[in-house]
Amino acid sequence: MPEVGWTAEQHAGIKSYLRFAGIAAFFGVILSVVLICMGNSGGWILLAFLLCLALVAIPFFRKKFKEQPR
Repeated sequence: MPEVGWTAEQHAGIKSYLRFAGIAAFFGVILSVVLICMGNSGGWILLAFLLCLALVAIPFFRKKFKEQPR
């Protein structure tokens, strides 16, 4: 059975989710930097977590977007 592409609503939903995730990641990095500057080691843990999450999520979503016909 042929694989059909995403509907416009699904594509818009993914874009809005990624926008929200990007904004949350931005504020997470800001919080991490503030915690590191205050001497809290939790800032490094948060920064490492966000980096690992980004290293996995970004290539995954790029691959998914390229595979789907528009």
